[in-house]
Amino acid sequence: MNYLVIKIFDLSTTKKLYEFKVPNRDYAVMSPDLRKCVYTDDAAVFYYMNRGQKTKALGRLNDGQYLDLPVFSPEGNQFALVDRKHNVLIYELSKKRKIQQIKLGIEGIQIEQWLYNDNLLLSSYDLDKTYLLNIRTGEKRILMKATDSPAITSDNHRVAYLNLKGEMQQRDIQTGLPIKYSNVFHRIDYNVSPTQWIQTTTDLMKYRKNIPAQRIVASSTLPDQAGNSYAARNIMDGDARTAWCEGVEGDGIGEWIRIDFGSMQELKGFELINGLAKSSNAFQANNRVKRMKLEFSNGQTIMVDNDFIRNEFLDKPIHTSFVKISIEAVERGTKYQDTCMSEIRFF
Repeated sequence: MNYLVIKIFDLSTTKKLYEFKVPNRDYAVMSPDLRKCVYTDDAAVFYYMNRGQKTKALGRLNDGQYLDLPVFSPEGNQFALVDRKHNVLIYELSKKRKIQQIKLGIEGIQIEQWLYNDNLLLSSYDLDKTYLLNIRTGEKRILMKATDSPAITSDNHRVAYLNLKGEMQQRDIQTGLPIKYSNVFHRIDYNVSPTQWIQTTTDLMKYRKNIPAQRIVASSTLPDQAGNSYAARNIMDGDARTAWCEGVEGDGIGEWIRIDFGSMQELKGFELINGLAKSSNAFQANNRVKRMKLEFSNGQTIMVDNDFIRNEFLDKPIHTSFVKISIEAVERGTKYQDTCMSEIRFF
């Protein structure tokens, strides 16, 4: 028999609190307090579990069709899901039955989260819209037009999302007022959308391995202009608003920058913020590196096409005391021929 083993851990101690099995071939969803679990058996039967690890059948759903993931209420006593007829169904676990059905008539709908004030946050991927549904009154209103799953704060007050222009925004859920982010999410020419909103006092950066440089030199550098520096050191200064830009005529093919670590290091890959990323306009106006050659102190040479921000050395780590990066091809800017790289991090 197929089953899932669900294990609950205390992350502060890394100790397992308990575990249980569910006869599952599809998915399982835990309540916010981790005391209950709703899961599918044959894509039509749902159950729940108490911490005593006794499972009780909730019963077969009346339409017997595959349904979207259920979403628990904040206190974990109810859950909601959407059926194939675009109705929101609400179940009470203590009563083991459906207690409410709300007809929406909106295609492609999915419940994102059950908010504290008896509102459901719903997304229609057919219509690129996100709604607030009051389950007490059945009233719904459009909160925003979005193209991807939103990320919601733990207090349910704000939501981050990607609007129809591909811009990152956040919005106050109660007032509906939008807050636009800066250009930081657009300047590197990649599609960026929120995944999860994390609020913590823990400094997560201390877990991020970063190999510092002892010395950085370049074959050429664009002279300072209007108070802006384009020095080689900018490429690893931790500030994406500054950049190294080569300084020769034309596109800078063959120009290089060399990063010395001062001792042998094990490199598993690197992350690159390409171009002059201080603003969207600057990024578009100047050249970006399309392909570059990486040379290492151990004699290895690799060619990298900059299709991704993160590049990993998949075969095995590279042991080297320096990296020399040469420009092999560029993606041309709309106004200038200067080729720039804003920030690189080796790990």
